[in-house]
Amino acid sequence: MVRATIVDIAQKSGVSLATVSRVLNGNPKVGDAIRQRVERAAQELGYTPNSAASRLRGGKAYALALLVGPLKTVMDGEASGRMPSYITDVIAGLLRACRPANYHLVIEAIRPGDPCAAIEEMLARISVDGVVLLPPLCDDMHLLEALDQRGLRTLRLNAGTFPPGTATVGVDNAAAGRDIAAYLLGLGHRRIGYIAGPHAHGSHGLRAEGFIARLGEEPEVELVTHQGNFLFDSGEREGGALLDRSNPPTAIFAANDEMAAGVIAAASERRIAIPGDLSIIGYGDLAVAQNCSPRLTTFRQPTSEMAALAAGQLIERGPQAERAPGSPPEIFNLPYHLVERSTAGPVPVKT
Repeated sequence: MVRATIVDIAQKSGVSLATVSRVLNGNPKVGDAIRQRVERAAQELGYTPNSAASRLRGGKAYALALLVGPLKTVMDGEASGRMPSYITDVIAGLLRACRPANYHLVIEAIRPGDPCAAIEEMLARISVDGVVLLPPLCDDMHLLEALDQRGLRTLRLNAGTFPPGTATVGVDNAAAGRDIAAYLLGLGHRRIGYIAGPHAHGSHGLRAEGFIARLGEEPEVELVTHQGNFLFDSGEREGGALLDRSNPPTAIFAANDEMAAGVIAAASERRIAIPGDLSIIGYGDLAVAQNCSPRLTTFRQPTSEMAALAAGQLIERGPQAERAPGSPPEIFNLPYHLVERSTAGPVPVKT
């Protein structure tokens, strides 16, 4: 039997989640008629409060939650199901901050559908002092509002939007995109392929905008864009499609290292020399960048450091930190930098 949540109570009683929360927490400012309606809905649904949260109300749970988007292939046990490698870097950074502070880390994959309902189900089982959100969840305004209504501090990793009252740890993604383009232009490349990441990832969108804008400043540049999904297979597939063109690019930028590794595989299958005939650039400096062959030239995003800073901010400020409504967004940007390895070089000279 599915346990009733305050989302169910709100829908049944026709009031907001915030109102339900006030009633259940005994807020005296709620009118009697509304209070009775909410209490009646809770009783009819068989709602039972989270006892752990009740015990810890006003104190600390000494736990943080990492919320990630749908990981269907992982959760369903499919053979192709793998955790995106950048998440392992995030987890490492969070643990590095949590352990010395005696905090626990809870990891939850949010199912497709209504993320707010999934949050309520999670909070009915466990208590946390703060939440770390990854793309694309970190740009979901409904989710951010639901967490705020529950009084949970939230730190967002590499968000693509910056609404008032939010806090984000990341890098200057638009500037990174421009720098990647400038690096390829500096090597003489003018026929460039780009394998994009999912549209829902706002931070990737900012990088793409910077990358495309910088290339657009050079009228002789030919840019061909293919859509990927941040996974190796899409890099191999879309990289192959770019290389099979009648006039293939001399350089390909893949929006993350996993896709860039896929491009390396596609080029190797076609016996294309890297970087003699083709330069390949990734983004992130994930483990695969050092482990593929040839080793990948990439722009390093300090993912673990970002995660550690986010957790440290949540732990330092605590669950009851004041947040002024409409206050300017807090943005903590860390530096990124080029890591030159073996996959990028000057544009091939025709003989």
